[in-house]
Amino acid sequence: MPNSARSRTRSRRSGRSHLLIPALLAALLGSAIPAGTALAATPTPPAANSAPAPQPSTTDPAPEPTVSEPTAPEPSAPTEPTPTADPTDTTAPCPALPLAPIGKPGDAVRQVTIESQGTACLTVTVERPGTHRLLIDGSHDTYPRLYAGEDEVTCQDWQYKDAWCDLAAGRYTLKLTNHDWSEARNEVALVPLMATAPGDCPAVPGTGYATAPATGTGAGPLGVVCHSFTAAPGERITTELRRVTSGDSFAWISDATGRRLCVERNQDGSEGCVLPEGTEGHRVYAVVGDQENGSPDAPYTLKVRRLSDPAGCAVVAPSVYGTAPDRAGPATGCKTFTPSVSGRYDVRSVDEEGYRGNVSVYHRDGTYACRSYEGFCTLTAGTAYTVLTDDAVQVFGRTSTEGCVSGVALAVAHRGTFSAPGEVDCLNLPLPQGAHLAVQSDLSTDIKVYDATGAEQCLYTTNLWDATCTLGGTAPYRLTVVDEDPTEGGDGYGLVVHRTDVPSACPAFTAAEFAANPARSVVRTGNGVFAGCLTIPATAHSASELFQIAKGAGGSSAEAVVVDAKGRVSCEIRNYYGTFSVCDLTPGLAHTVLVQGRDLPAETPLTRHDVTSTARGCVTTPAVAVGGPSTGGVPSAPGTFRCHRVTTSAAGDTLHLDARDTNDSVRLMALDAKGDAVCDYFAKGCAVTGSAA
Repeated sequence: MPNSARSRTRSRRSGRSHLLIPALLAALLGSAIPAGTALAATPTPPAANSAPAPQPSTTDPAPEPTVSEPTAPEPSAPTEPTPTADPTDTTAPCPALPLAPIGKPGDAVRQVTIESQGTACLTVTVERPGTHRLLIDGSHDTYPRLYAGEDEVTCQDWQYKDAWCDLAAGRYTLKLTNHDWSEARNEVALVPLMATAPGDCPAVPGTGYATAPATGTGAGPLGVVCHSFTAAPGERITTELRRVTSGDSFAWISDATGRRLCVERNQDGSEGCVLPEGTEGHRVYAVVGDQENGSPDAPYTLKVRRLSDPAGCAVVAPSVYGTAPDRAGPATGCKTFTPSVSGRYDVRSVDEEGYRGNVSVYHRDGTYACRSYEGFCTLTAGTAYTVLTDDAVQVFGRTSTEGCVSGVALAVAHRGTFSAPGEVDCLNLPLPQGAHLAVQSDLSTDIKVYDATGAEQCLYTTNLWDATCTLGGTAPYRLTVVDEDPTEGGDGYGLVVHRTDVPSACPAFTAAEFAANPARSVVRTGNGVFAGCLTIPATAHSASELFQIAKGAGGSSAEAVVVDAKGRVSCEIRNYYGTFSVCDLTPGLAHTVLVQGRDLPAETPLTRHDVTSTARGCVTTPAVAVGGPSTGGVPSAPGTFRCHRVTTSAAGDTLHLDARDTNDSVRLMALDAKGDAVCDYFAKGCAVTGSAA
């Protein structure tokens, strides 16, 4: 608890009629996705047996009206415009829009210029029924509509302007409306996606993870590239298209009719596209945008993989503590493993530097067994699972103790060494159920504690060193150790395990009198020492004491926690923030002070003072009447407390306490005879009553 909050809490509960005893005067010095692409989530495509599109016209469409001068005045603010009706001009027919081949569209692209709030039109003749991809590039506020005669054709993803349209053979009219306040310039292409469409569609080398990716060059934002692959209905297929240079790209899976088979993100959150029954002639189509220099020839690679019943994966075995990560096997991007015991598992990837990452684990059918953000995986013995990564994979059963080290002594430094980056070490703990645990370390490792069932312990502790962990679950217990930052320091680590609900054998921590140079206990670190501890005997403390911690020689950061022999934590202090605290100590029990430092050459001095009626070193200071002289003095060194025992003639007197100096650096904190704070350290004076001495 921060000092000010602690003082306020005690002040509220100290509604007694004692006079302030003692009063402590502290001399402390103050100190966006681009338009025209379909890169966002898309709605589920209509089923193959959905209602047919309106039948196209077999005659030439009526000429498209052109735009005259707008009749509405220009708006005064840039609000969303409302399209105006087009006056009729029968002089210009709609130009023809040829169908573009697969690959580069060539001269099948049409460019249109549209005035503000105006509409342009193009005619399209569809030769064979099937799905066509409409692509629009250029001005962002141009929106298309496709008509078969007077009936509008419903396409997928109109809201993204590029759309998939299932079209019958015949003639259509494409209308493009500019909703911007300025003139729009756009290019348009319509690409048939059926297997019978002209253009190249080379096959990928295979869908196994060991096969090489397909390669190609893009066709720009108005072209569609194609790669065919062999797969059966019901298989779950993933695609990964990577550009060599930066830029936009979007890929999807279709069948021989050109119909898009799966949306970009599955509603159930699963990965990949499960090929529907009755489909054949599967292929991957993609739109690969221009390079930064405007060239459409953007090189890319394409992986098409079967996630269900995957082929070409490297096989890994369950991991053993204290051994290097298994990096054997080819780097195919896929690993499989089979647990020998059912239960909870930690599954992680480990890169070459030793950094461990979360991964998703897949069932044999390609669905998730667990996601990367989940704390653990519940897996079944004898069942094969898949992980998609080129890094090493570690699979640790939560109940496994294979490779764990026994013989860890309490309150004694244990030193270990990682044999390779990413190794996980395990130490068996000699502690029973219900024991209070604290673990000090050199702060280079990440430490977790588990019980015999694999349930993680100490989940709600702030830090393992602060003695707030009580072991629950089922004994025996063990802790795992992982290098927190493999790129820093060496491959060794150190830790100290304490049981805090029993008396300790640490060096004695002697109480100090209030004085200019009070007695201090010093914890020294460096040369492999990173922590220390001190003991307060059961008969050598009061019920309330003021604890201080400071930075000594070396100036290294440190923290300390005070805990009694039954494991109850009294308070925490840090030498960089909250450097002192008034702590309640349990009568009749010894206390331990655990000091967590760094493995750096440094000294950490600690001081404790009795702040009850038996405090030593206080100067008796009688209260004076209002208007009387103040008690003067010379402040001690910064960070040093001085004590005044304030007396008065009657317990009912109200005392007004304050401390002032020319630099406004002196602070006052007042406590009653029991050591409870009645005047806040940060208050500018206070009034107290209840005691004569």
